[in-house]
Amino acid sequence: MVQSADKVERFRIVVPQSQADLDLLRKSAELSARLERLPNSRFNIMILAVGMIAFLVEGMDTSVVAAIIGPLKMALKLTPTETGTLSVAAVLTTVFGALIVGPLADLTGRKKMLIAGVLIAEVCTILTYFANSFTTFVLFRLLTGLGLGFIFPITLTYLAEFVGSKNRAYYTGICNSILGLGYFLTLLIGYVIVPFYGYHALFLVPGILLLFVPYLILVAPESPRWLVAHGHTAEADKVISNIEAKVARWTKKPLPAMREVRIAFDEIGKPGRIFSKEYLRTTIALWIMFSVTFMMFYTRLLYMPMILNLHRINLKHSLLYAAIMNAAAIPGNLLAGALMHYIGRRWAVAVYGIFTGIFVLAFSFAAAPWLLILLGSGIFWFDTFSAQKMLINESYPTGARGTGASAAEFVARFLGGVVWAGSVPILLSILGVHSLFILMGVAILFLVPVAGLSVKETRAAIL
Repeated sequence: MVQSADKVERFRIVVPQSQADLDLLRKSAELSARLERLPNSRFNIMILAVGMIAFLVEGMDTSVVAAIIGPLKMALKLTPTETGTLSVAAVLTTVFGALIVGPLADLTGRKKMLIAGVLIAEVCTILTYFANSFTTFVLFRLLTGLGLGFIFPITLTYLAEFVGSKNRAYYTGICNSILGLGYFLTLLIGYVIVPFYGYHALFLVPGILLLFVPYLILVAPESPRWLVAHGHTAEADKVISNIEAKVARWTKKPLPAMREVRIAFDEIGKPGRIFSKEYLRTTIALWIMFSVTFMMFYTRLLYMPMILNLHRINLKHSLLYAAIMNAAAIPGNLLAGALMHYIGRRWAVAVYGIFTGIFVLAFSFAAAPWLLILLGSGIFWFDTFSAQKMLINESYPTGARGTGASAAEFVARFLGGVVWAGSVPILLSILGVHSLFILMGVAILFLVPVAGLSVKETRAAIL
């Protein structure tokens, strides 16, 4: 077999294979070739819509507390410890949701886990409307986080297994832009709604996304690559044949001739492979890169309005300014999608990591509101998640891909979203904004590029 692109380092691994595994690997290569030849069509838009709406659910449900933490803190008279607990409650269960969803998705399928995640997250967010105490708020946020933990790792795994190597980077950038849009919309809607209807009302807004569930159930197919990895070759053939028929009908052209391709892995893989000697170095590097990035992510997502308030910007304006900063992540992620297509995933991580670190350090010295907004927007613009998440999903074989993505999410969200983010209110009271941002800026500037460049390039990898 021949791979047309030479932009991906081969994952040549010598693994004893049974004849059944070798047959599945050949079938996987055949189905990958059929997916790779598909031209852009309504099918691509349909799959992209799955990722976009799932990430919109994530963005809105994750940032809803950031939009109301100021008035909520005053209304419930929260201590710094309680503020930190409430801010990271959903993060705590998100990490455990992420931990279990990968192996479940590798065993039972990607689609089932996406449906479960959206249902849990949206229903529990709506129920938070009825919370009237610190305890009930924490309880519903814990339940919401479990659903969010299901969505985060599997969405891009699902997307990566449908989209061809030529478009995967762009689609990942678009999906992460929608994630930024979700953060922006929640903060902007909170700026409009909260002063008139109170902070409870904001929890009803994401509920409309429950309408996405029937679309997932009725329209979105199961990943054919997952089906093949589990021996369901006839069902995988049926899924791809249905896709091919629809694409031919929608484009009104014969499908391009199928060419032989060489998939990026010489094995189907099992969930535990991410800890094998062949992948362990990659796994550790990805965890370091992801964890440091999540430290900054949760600091800016959960506490930016509070941080601006410490600069004597009132709560109402700090919410608007934080929304403006979040909006910068939308074009930033679109650019990242193009960047990781042209220069590779690793170098996109390195370039964006360096710029993020510089902007974080500069933010620590800023005082004027216009400068805080400008530098804060730069932090959001150079969000490295598009390249990092795609690099993670492309670094493992199909049988371990869901586990690899969820394990990285678990470690990074636990360290950056629970341990670190839960300590931010206390660290702010001890260190202040200046020292805290210097600490984060230095960590990002050095650790993210080094960790990202230490793993294999996966640009143009055929999964």
